[in-house]
Amino acid sequence: MLAYHYMTPSVYPGGPDAYEQHAKQQYPYGYAEAQLDQARQVMEQAGYGPNNTFDLTFTIYQSATWDQTAKLLRDQLRNAHVQMEIQQVTFSSLLERVQQGTVEAFSLGWIVPWAAPDAFVKHLNPAASDTGASSPEAYNNWPSDLSSAQRATSAWDRLASHPEPTDEAERIRNDAAVAMEKANWEGVCEPAGLSRTHESVLV
Repeated sequence: MLAYHYMTPSVYPGGPDAYEQHAKQQYPYGYAEAQLDQARQVMEQAGYGPNNTFDLTFTIYQSATWDQTAKLLRDQLRNAHVQMEIQQVTFSSLLERVQQGTVEAFSLGWIVPWAAPDAFVKHLNPAASDTGASSPEAYNNWPSDLSSAQRATSAWDRLASHPEPTDEAERIRNDAAVAMEKANWEGVCEPAGLSRTHESVLV
């Protein structure tokens, strides 16, 4: 099952129905289907083709779920002139390589600490994405000069500055969380993943 937001349907503001409605109306990369024809056109416009493929290594930690997911992604990408090699390593080795910036694409998993939008979108805060930081929330080095990163930062600041247990503060937090999702769609820094799990594919 495809995922469209970083938040899961159960914690998305308004619940699963609002999650689906927002995705149907605004998700820019195709709702309910992979846009393989469009992806192939983009790659061909960039000069790639059957005899000139783009090579990519996807490094995953040892997991049957990630192995299955990686193979699905590899098979889909072949249709867009991308040859993806799957490299499986221990979690500790993967994390070390990610922090060093020596991987092209990678998998990570995490446990959601509480069921609320901020527990998810904190990973979409560009300020917490620096691999050189002592304890980053994410490892994508979202460039701060991109307009998408600036909008995500502004939204996170609004969310973090309204912790009060009031309806108005909750509305502000929810609106900010959705704004961060939309900024992430544009920046493509934290893909939502291929299934509704608490794991994501990072490229």
